[in-house]
Amino acid sequence: MENQILSFARLGYFIRKYLIDFRKNIIMSCLGIIGAVIAVILLFTYSTSDYDKPFNVIDPGWRYELKIFCIMFSIWACLFGTKMYAVIASKDMRIAYLTSPASNLEKFLTTFLIYIIGYSLVAILGFFLADWLRVLLVPVFHPGARALPMSLDYFMTFGHPAASSPGLSPEFSEMSRQTGIVMFAIWIICTLVGQAFFTLGSSVWPKNTIIKAGCAAIAINIISVYFYWLGYKTFISGSTYIHIRPIFEDLSFNAVLSLMYVSCAIIVIFTYWLSYKRFKEIETINRW
Repeated sequence: MENQILSFARLGYFIRKYLIDFRKNIIMSCLGIIGAVIAVILLFTYSTSDYDKPFNVIDPGWRYELKIFCIMFSIWACLFGTKMYAVIASKDMRIAYLTSPASNLEKFLTTFLIYIIGYSLVAILGFFLADWLRVLLVPVFHPGARALPMSLDYFMTFGHPAASSPGLSPEFSEMSRQTGIVMFAIWIICTLVGQAFFTLGSSVWPKNTIIKAGCAAIAINIISVYFYWLGYKTFISGSTYIHIRPIFEDLSFNAVLSLMYVSCAIIVIFTYWLSYKRFKEIETINRW
């Protein structure tokens, strides 16, 4: 008997059906994602004067590229989340989607793979294409200059690779590198959590998700900051020393980093699970 909850064969058929039904929108979105990051980075390559100066290891375009991509990707990630349940915003599309011969889990996985995984990979691909186009076009825009493709180490350390601090002590260089890794981890965590939150918002408010979920995110952050301030004022105000439990003092850098990523994974998985539960309620209550 075929599994009625998750059949990989049926999932494959449904993904293909979804891609065919929404091919125009998906293709245009992918082209827009890739085109936007290429246009912004190449505009910098054309207009900058940074390549008039010689450099050794760190390409002057890397810092700009890193900032642009991180900002654009964080915004895109939230927008990708709003696409997860956009199909149920229209009554006609909702009926066709909810009555399709696939389980709720298969429908959830279809939009998740397309809008969360697929679009994110497209954005990353666009970034690397833009980076290589910059390398090819720098000699054209700035005769006599050369450019280097961004190193993965520079990207993963958020612009703080060990090579960027020559002449400094190994301890300071390693501390700078660890700071960059933590900054990269914080960016990844904030982006993934924000994307999951907007996905949940899409399941609650299929229409005008950006506005409604954005207002909810602002309200939640204001409340969180207030309670953080209240707790600090109540328990720590006037103290010049914050006591850290020995268990946290003894944690290594890699252990702290792993703890951050595990905590993020738990929050993200729980948020997507909530959005899936909400989607199942929509399927039951609002089918027609």
